[in-house]
Amino acid sequence: MISCSNLSFVLRPHPRRRMAMSGMAFAMTIVVPMLACAPAGATIPLHYGIVDLGTLGGSGSEAYDINDAGQVVGGSDTAADAAFHATLWSGGTATDLGTLGGGTSIAYGISAAGTAAGWSDLSGDASHHAFIYNGATMFDIGTLGGSNSVAYAINGAGQVVGEAGISSDVGHAFLFQGVTMTDLGAPYGPGSPGYAHDINGAGMVVGSGAGISPGNSYSTSVAFLYDGTTMQSLGIASDYSSATAINDLGQIVGWMNETPDPRHAFLYEDGVVTDLGTLGEGSWQSSLANDINAGGLIVGESRISNAELPHAFIHDGTEMIDLNDLLDPQAGWILYSAQAINSSGQIVGYGSHNGVKRAFLLTPDDAPPAYPEPATWTMLLAGFGAVGRSMRRRHVRVAFA
Repeated sequence: MISCSNLSFVLRPHPRRRMAMSGMAFAMTIVVPMLACAPAGATIPLHYGIVDLGTLGGSGSEAYDINDAGQVVGGSDTAADAAFHATLWSGGTATDLGTLGGGTSIAYGISAAGTAAGWSDLSGDASHHAFIYNGATMFDIGTLGGSNSVAYAINGAGQVVGEAGISSDVGHAFLFQGVTMTDLGAPYGPGSPGYAHDINGAGMVVGSGAGISPGNSYSTSVAFLYDGTTMQSLGIASDYSSATAINDLGQIVGWMNETPDPRHAFLYEDGVVTDLGTLGEGSWQSSLANDINAGGLIVGESRISNAELPHAFIHDGTEMIDLNDLLDPQAGWILYSAQAINSSGQIVGYGSHNGVKRAFLLTPDDAPPAYPEPATWTMLLAGFGAVGRSMRRRHVRVAFA
């Protein structure tokens, strides 16, 4: 996180997002990009240029974080789709970060200095450990006594957060610094799961924890903030909530929902929770926020209907806009998830490029494209209507007991 073709596609959400979105269909919405009414420092660009970040020689890729230098991390299929490995994209080059001896790895966070963090299978692929990659070597940072761990974010000071199994293999939120992994616990106590999803430059950590509601009537989860000393609930009045990102101003984003309603993205600031809404209307509409930059711009994904895959969005605190509407419609992309945004407004995530699942990099572009005349739109829609979209899933969700 940043501080100050006929396909068969199953979306694999980022584990820290903990929201399943799936479906098949493709709808194209024609919206002329417009400048959103936004507060100073949080203006949504008129248009974005897009780059396919490529792969390690295989077919698909996913991007999960970007730093202010424009370095991107995620994962990619290797040659002949033999494996899925953590990947660093920098200066137009994709670098295979390797594994800790197993078949699969993926990077979820990158610091200002270019240190990556994520998880990798160990030899035999029976367990997964969190790693940091310093530009030359992938280091195993261990667990809290259990079998598995995952690193989700790293800040400029090199502090890493994630989830790690304790001796009972229940996952707890952790903070790793230097050579020490510290158990931050879980909101509902040591016997319940906890997940640390992001850390800002001041060392403030956000995440979520699972547990049982008062009276043991139903399972629930709660978004939390760890201030360096104490883990406390954000106090969001919903059955389920999760905090996914925090910027250096202390603004927090995530998702929340009341059973059986769909999840909605939220912004938490100065004790006030704002429902960010969705891209569509109706009972099946849902959304989740994945990141917020220093200027307060928020990115994430929103499902438009039960039959469709989600679309990537950007939100300025006032309005949610489909990022697909800010691209040249002839670019061949459908953006499904915006995962991270840096201080310059560059956005990374994944979507479908000419029918193939690929990692993307969006860069604000002041010159919007020349859009087709209405007659051309008619022909484009006729062609697009026959296209079904889906994609395959590559790696296994890390599971804790």
